[in-house]
Amino acid sequence: MLNIICEIANGYYGSLTLSKKYIDIAARAKSTAVKFQIAYADDLLNKKDKIFSIIKNNEMSLDHWKKIRSYAKKKRIKFYLDIDGIKAFDIAKKINPDAVKIHTTSFFDKRLLFNSILTFKKIYISVSGIHENEVHNLYKTLKTKKILNKIVFLFGHQNVPTKIENTNLSRMMFFKKKYKDLNFGFMDHISGSSPYKYSLSVFALGLGINCFEKHLTFSRKKKLIDSTSALEGEEFKYYVKILHEHQKSLGKYSKKLTTSEKLYRKNSLTVIHSKTKIKKNQKISYDNITHKRPLNLSNKYIFNPNKVLGKTSKLDIELDKPIKLNQLK
Repeated sequence: MLNIICEIANGYYGSLTLSKKYIDIAARAKSTAVKFQIAYADDLLNKKDKIFSIIKNNEMSLDHWKKIRSYAKKKRIKFYLDIDGIKAFDIAKKINPDAVKIHTTSFFDKRLLFNSILTFKKIYISVSGIHENEVHNLYKTLKTKKILNKIVFLFGHQNVPTKIENTNLSRMMFFKKKYKDLNFGFMDHISGSSPYKYSLSVFALGLGINCFEKHLTFSRKKKLIDSTSALEGEEFKYYVKILHEHQKSLGKYSKKLTTSEKLYRKNSLTVIHSKTKIKKNQKISYDNITHKRPLNLSNKYIFNPNKVLGKTSKLDIELDKPIKLNQLK
């Protein structure tokens, strides 16, 4: 099953009304979850930081967050929070989201990370921009605590936007192969106006990824917060649809042929025909046979020449006739 997270990030401008509109769009698009980023400027940033005012203006009361969380329930879409800082954690704890994400920003905030692991049902952890040994150390700790089943490592960095040549999916696949007992997800941060705005995630799907995070915005033209890598409403709906459609192509491996493959086999394989007249008691060689498509397929016909070669005919076989097993000894 695909897990497609509709990322609002900081694009809600501290507005209850806008937040609900985003949830409406995410629900209509049939996303698995909608995710908001929650942080409090004084708790996380120096006042001289260039994004201090953005985070400050985004701050909402606990009452507003409860209303947003309830609205997501009403719309039957999972509600996730990207939390930075202890105040954000305290708010999240009181509204009980379906999952939380620990951003790269807070990767080394062990208090936040392990408090979240103890508190919430599911934890997404960004490992983008984190050295391999640092990822491994965290993995070992999580494995020791026997909590890998509630963890998803997310890969994909945001450089507003990230160029396709900098996506480096091979790094994600290295981690996925190394940590087979962990789930992985891809955060697609390519430009929302890029020709690859759908295909990059589809490519990751083909690599075995089934969890995706993608930004949503009302408008890229208005250059809203976190809109550069985002899709607009109808685009996001198509993004979800195209991932589900392409997932069908993966199928499920079985040693047995699928019904569709059986039909293709039936319509494609040639069967063994007599190339010459074959007399009774004649030993058959490749000089006596050829491969032709039959006019009407029968289970009695032979596809594999090894079942004919070296055998002896029980009766005379006319030229250009399908050879059957019951004609041989």
